[in-house]
Amino acid sequence: MNAQFDSSLDILHHGSKMAGIHKALKPYLKDAVKYNSEKGVGVVRPLFFYYDEKEAYEQAYSYLLGRDILVSPVIRPGTTKKEVYLPDDEWVHLWSGREYTGGKIIVGCELGEPPVFVRKNAEVLGTLRKAIIDNTDILEA
Repeated sequence: MNAQFDSSLDILHHGSKMAGIHKALKPYLKDAVKYNSEKGVGVVRPLFFYYDEKEAYEQAYSYLLGRDILVSPVIRPGTTKKEVYLPDDEWVHLWSGREYTGGKIIVGCELGEPPVFVRKNAEVLGTLRKAIIDNTDILEA
């Protein structure tokens, strides 16, 4: 089944939210691609690339997008909570703003809010959080 972008308010809301995040990510992704072309380091990186931790080597699905964003994809349909391993660092959950310092955690992963974490001191964090808040304000107005 193909969903049309304007077939429901939920789909419009989700599209608007993701477009805002994509726009906010543009400078970060451009920098990651530039770094890739200069140094040969992939834009998508395994956790062990920066974290020499046993668990980082065992992660089959989680990855780093550039240096500062950790993504743990949801593989099974209908999943609403997921155990995520965070390397030893300071992380902020993108959707809630809650802070973590590493280890295994259980996090919500409702449709449209996959487990995504940003390193606390990363420049991109403020930009992404602002995009989420601004989008919420627009849609609730």
